[in-house]
Amino acid sequence: MPRYQCLSSTPVDAAAQGALIEGLSSIEKARFGTNHDALRVDFVEVEQGNWFTAAEVSKATVLSGTVPDGTSQETRAAVMDEIGRMAAVVLDKDFNDIMVVASDGRRD
Repeated sequence: MPRYQCLSSTPVDAAAQGALIEGLSSIEKARFGTNHDALRVDFVEVEQGNWFTAAEVSKATVLSGTVPDGTSQETRAAVMDEIGRMAAVVLDKDFNDIMVVASDGRRD
């Protein structure tokens, strides 16, 4: 089961959570054939003041997930870019405040 974790330094309301899940599902389906029901997304709000960028309180959001073992670097980079751009729109954040992790990992 593909699993993502969304760690955000700002609140993510239910509508945005739903939109992120739909966006991730769409990308997963297109890239890896993942069924919507097989995707799990956990949301964690990091208390403001615990993350910093350049000595300023961060507004960052991290989306961390896995890609199937053997995924090419080209595909991995494309997936990370798609997820980052989708999340920036959904969360109304600057693209540079979205960090995406796509590790090799088990997906069953």
